[in-house]
Amino acid sequence: MNELIEKLEHLYSSHGEVRYGPEPVTVTEHSMQCAALAQTRGMSDDFIVAAGLHDIGHLLVLDAGQSYTDGGDHHELIGADMLDEYLPGSVVDPVRWHVEAKRYLVTADPTYEAGLSEGSIASLIRQGGPMSEAEAKIFSNAAAFNDAVALRRLDDAAKVPDSDRMAFADFLQIVERVASRRL
Repeated sequence: MNELIEKLEHLYSSHGEVRYGPEPVTVTEHSMQCAALAQTRGMSDDFIVAAGLHDIGHLLVLDAGQSYTDGGDHHELIGADMLDEYLPGSVVDPVRWHVEAKRYLVTADPTYEAGLSEGSIASLIRQGGPMSEAEAKIFSNAAAFNDAVALRRLDDAAKVPDSDRMAFADFLQIVERVASRRL
C-alpha cells in the first residue's frame, strides 16, 4: 500500500501539472475534478479512486521519459496494468474500459459526440472511432459496463478550469482505504 501511495505522489508531483492534452486543465485538476464529481454523486470509495486514477497511464508514460501522447491512445491499459497490482477490480476495470465506453457512447447515443471536447474527438479517432454494432453489443454485456460508462461521463465533465476538485491529500486517504482491503 505504501508503495502505491509513493508511486502516486511521485507521478502527480512530477507530471501532474502537465496540461491535460488540449484541455484547459492540468492532469491533476482533471483527475481531482473527476474524483470530486464521483464523491458529490455519492459513488463508492472504489469508484472515487477509479475516477481519480483513470488517466494515470498518461503520467506513467511521461515518467518513462516519453511524450504525453506516446502510449496515450492506450493510456487506459497502461494505467490499469499498473493499478491491478494494488487495487481491486472494482477500481481497475472502469479505468481499463473508460476509453471503450467513449467509443460505445458515440455509437449508442446519437447526441453524445456533439458534447465531446475537441481533444476527445481527436483522441476518439486514434482510439478506434465509434464501435461497430457488434462491438457495442458485446461491450454492453461486460461486467464493468455500467461503471465504465459512468466514469466516462465524469471524465467528459471534468475539464472545467477553476472547478471544485478534491484535495490530493484527501484523495490519497481514500486510495489507502481501498488498497488496504486488497491486502
